[in-house]
Amino acid sequence: MANTIKTLLSQSLKTKIISNNDNFEGLKTYKQNWSSFIYRIPVEIRKVDERAYTPSVVSIGPLHRGGEHLKAMEADKLSYMQYLFIHFTDATARQERCVNAMLYIESNARTWYADLKIRVDNGDSARAEFAEMMLIDGCFILQLLFKNYQRSKNLNIKDPILDNYSMTSAVRHDLMRLENQIPFFVLDILFNLTLADLLIQQYQISLKGCILLFFKGMMGTEKIPNPNPVNTIHILDLLHRCYWPSGQLLPSATSESRFEYSATQLDLAGVMLKPAPSEINSLFKVNFHIDHSCFHLFRSGCFEIPPFSITSSTEPFLRNLIAMEQFYSDGNRYFTSYAFLMDKLLNTAKDVDLLVQAGVIRNYLGSSEEVAHLYNNICKNVYVGGFHFNEPCKQVTDHCNLFWPSCVARLNRDYFGNPWTGLSVFAAIFIFVLSSLQTIYTILSYYGKK
Repeated sequence: MANTIKTLLSQSLKTKIISNNDNFEGLKTYKQNWSSFIYRIPVEIRKVDERAYTPSVVSIGPLHRGGEHLKAMEADKLSYMQYLFIHFTDATARQERCVNAMLYIESNARTWYADLKIRVDNGDSARAEFAEMMLIDGCFILQLLFKNYQRSKNLNIKDPILDNYSMTSAVRHDLMRLENQIPFFVLDILFNLTLADLLIQQYQISLKGCILLFFKGMMGTEKIPNPNPVNTIHILDLLHRCYWPSGQLLPSATSESRFEYSATQLDLAGVMLKPAPSEINSLFKVNFHIDHSCFHLFRSGCFEIPPFSITSSTEPFLRNLIAMEQFYSDGNRYFTSYAFLMDKLLNTAKDVDLLVQAGVIRNYLGSSEEVAHLYNNICKNVYVGGFHFNEPCKQVTDHCNLFWPSCVARLNRDYFGNPWTGLSVFAAIFIFVLSSLQTIYTILSYYGKK
């Protein structure tokens, strides 16, 4: 198969055969204002956790191609490409169209990488190599997505990656790393030339639908607010845009937040921490409101945070989303703002336990200390910029600075932080009440006798 592809590439370069009937209009859809979309992680961010940004088993695109620890998967990628074309009776014709397509878009695809060495076109040999890489990587991803979809339909499908949970997890993590991407229009064109007829017409599922199925549950939320975003740059960007709040976007702040309350401090101040209602279909709909009922005399503030699960995927996923947000100037740094908020709320294991008990966090990672450490380090060397949760956090801060919540916080901290201290306070109050009643009874008895 590899030799066949190389032969087709060589022939196409020599004859310049590009079919005018093939639809490459998708290329125009993805042209944007930026000159580059796929970046290398800055050293300052990478050194905090090198493993979060470096693929562990499979390279996609040119930035990590040739890595010694990734070479074992190259043969597997070729096999996946071969199996992709086996689905069709006109396999040879489809291969030729795919090769021509990759040569047609090769020069444009190069410009999507910020690395200047990759952007330089060094002649036909370099063009053929780059086109071959996009073809193999793109077909590998499509075949993997197709197999995953078939398995989701309870079909008895065997697959060397999907049959191994640890390998599936490793590949899933690698496919969402920022440095391990190929332009989405490459996948889109290959999909239209191969699986589109089968999946869209027979199963009514799109390429984006297959991708979301493969990455289902990555962020630990049950629902995805925006399952079909437009102008997708690459797979990580697709996942990023899917979690954007649907409808009106969150307001973009011009300054960083001064929110400094941990979950424990909010609890002591009488602020109730609750999971947001299930009908709020967004990870970012954080709200604060006042409960005026008499039953909540000591807990008049309610801070609602959408519930989410923390797994082994949470940290690498968040780190790559945050790293991607550092490069974009559109102001939509939702995940950076979200991580910053969690960093403030979860200072200690006690804070984590509090949010777990409240139903905001489902901890599948391990100990509470691990979760606190995750969020305490995730924003290191990261520029937060505009903080999207300024409004609810300002409301919480203003509420905690009021006289009554401040008194409640002081009482909780000074007298009820320890159960023995709390008991002694209640005992003192009880004795004071009894003494007062006795005094009143004595006075009433004295005047009654008169």
